[in-house]
Amino acid sequence: MGKTLLATIVVSAALFAQSQTLEELRERFDEIEDFRVEVEQSYNGGSRASGTFYFRKPNDARLEFDDFTIVSDGETTWNYNKRENKVIVSDFVGDEPSAMTLPEVVNDLPAMCAVEETAEGELLFTPKAGERLSFQTVTLRPTDDDLVGSLAVVDLNGGTLTMTMTNYRVDAGVASSKFEFVAPEGARVIDLR
Repeated sequence: MGKTLLATIVVSAALFAQSQTLEELRERFDEIEDFRVEVEQSYNGGSRASGTFYFRKPNDARLEFDDFTIVSDGETTWNYNKRENKVIVSDFVGDEPSAMTLPEVVNDLPAMCAVEETAEGELLFTPKAGERLSFQTVTLRPTDDDLVGSLAVVDLNGGTLTMTMTNYRVDAGVASSKFEFVAPEGARVIDLR
């Protein structure tokens, strides 16, 4: 009887902590109109890219790295490869957890996944049975001020894309021009829409 009560208390506390952490993240993102954050991205601990991510409600996003820039208005995505001077235009796909979809990761992904809080205070998202998502797991580490500190996405092949976010500037009035994209002169444009 005592062990059952203790187990119930432990499970209840873990579920409360998980839902509290997730709810705090959601509330924080609901309050924010725009932000700018420095991003470091790596795949399987190897190739690294550092850049800046900009977001403005409702769905404007821009991710700038040295060699490429991705801009999205929530409907269309422009992916510009500077080295190749090539732009790929496509429909925005919001089911891929990434910096481009942080609000969706916080607000929509939990409905499609089992969510548990790890001993380190991270949130582990695992797709529910029947959900056709393009990853095995997503681990989200929140910051002390209820923002996303990092995302680790394990893809269907077992590779891990890690994104670390630092130096947030929240509600700094990110200019609308950051979310406009015009292909550079001479760039090859491939429209996949």
